[in-house]
Amino acid sequence: MSNTIYQSQKTHYVYLITELLTNMKYIGLRSCNTLPHLDLGIKYFSSSTNKEFIKNQKLNKKLKLSNYKYEILSIHNTRKEAINEEITLHELYDVDKNPEYYNKAKQTSTGWDAAGKVTVKDKDGNTSHVSINDPRYLSGELVGVSKDTSLSEETRAKLKITSGGSNNGMYGKKHSPEAKQKMSEKASKRVGELHPQYNKVRSKEHCSNLSKSIQETFENGRVSIWKDKNLPDYVKEKNI
Repeated sequence: MSNTIYQSQKTHYVYLITELLTNMKYIGLRSCNTLPHLDLGIKYFSSSTNKEFIKNQKLNKKLKLSNYKYEILSIHNTRKEAINEEITLHELYDVDKNPEYYNKAKQTSTGWDAAGKVTVKDKDGNTSHVSINDPRYLSGELVGVSKDTSLSEETRAKLKITSGGSNNGMYGKKHSPEAKQKMSEKASKRVGELHPQYNKVRSKEHCSNLSKSIQETFENGRVSIWKDKNLPDYVKEKNI
């Protein structure tokens, strides 16, 4: 007899799957009629289109191995709430271009976002996805949904716990040559129009915030990677 507990009302949850051997991840959402912890990694292995990723998880379960880590990041009463949380996480980690994620596209309010497009919102908060070359996006009339958007406190707390110290999938480990090669190949494709910063100009405010952040890290004891290196005179003059 199955131990699955069914509910009359659907549960909508956002999850994170980490492949511990490579630290590759997948962020997604799921709607089901059972409790999330009795679903993820037991009946359900993500909505990824990567068949090998799904196959390896099922084999991992069959052989009772521990090569994957399953985490419920947040639970929601409606699918719309779950989608909004997934959108925020996908934008935050740039999952469709990030070589450490199996996700091939970002979730948007109107479906999945393909490369070369970005999820945006207008002044009234309405979201959509447009080309990265859309004049309204380039002019600032439309802004990325991640701007001025924050994760729920619950999700922030879980991400902080799961990504720190011994809870990090790569704690005490190093990427294998095969994993490094895989990430390198994926990163090499993020060039030209496919690069997330292609044709974008940072605002003066953004540049100022970056400068302050870097300055604060050095004031707190960070050592420059260029320390004691033989730098060209023109670089030294700029105090880099």
